[in-house]
Amino acid sequence: MKAKYAALTLALISLSGSVFAATTDSNGDNVDGTVSITGRVVAQTCTVSGDSGTTVNVTLPTVQSTLLSTAAQTAGLTPFTIKLTGCTAVASSSTSPKTVGVYFSPATTFDSTTGTLTNTTTSGATKVNVQLLNGSDKSAIKIGQAITAQNVTYPGTLPTSGTTGSVNLAYYAQYYATGQATEGAVTATAPFTIVYN
Repeated sequence: MKAKYAALTLALISLSGSVFAATTDSNGDNVDGTVSITGRVVAQTCTVSGDSGTTVNVTLPTVQSTLLSTAAQTAGLTPFTIKLTGCTAVASSSTSPKTVGVYFSPATTFDSTTGTLTNTTTSGATKVNVQLLNGSDKSAIKIGQAITAQNVTYPGTLPTSGTTGSVNLAYYAQYYATGQATEGAVTATAPFTIVYN
């Protein structure tokens, strides 16, 4: 009988050890883990100099629907540039970020499966989206993903002399089929935020 009580007492001690092993936060509440968040704020002054204020216009060529007959087919590859002006010069010895790019916001209409922008034209072409690509290697940018998963590159180098300068960021846009495309207009928008690395 004593052996049973000893085993039960040992089991309760083991259980109580796991219950009371939790840590507490600054409010004295029990917690099971911690999320550690890091970030950085910079005094950089780059601004977007678009075709119309901060809007950069991209016109894709007119293409035949036969070029977009099956899912994942692409056509109409078109380069475009996002021009930044007034970028503060960064000394080469500085620990401040020295490159710049953009993060394309998911605050727009996009296809989460393909990471492409959906056509927003009412009664426009169907089964065709717009894909954005990095200018350096034409790798796909995945709209709707977090910045670390979007495949964002930093194609611009900040000026290292003078007080301010301009930076041109190169990208591509193209049609992206999600099936047999039908004829019609295609419109898409991609809000973006300047990011530094």
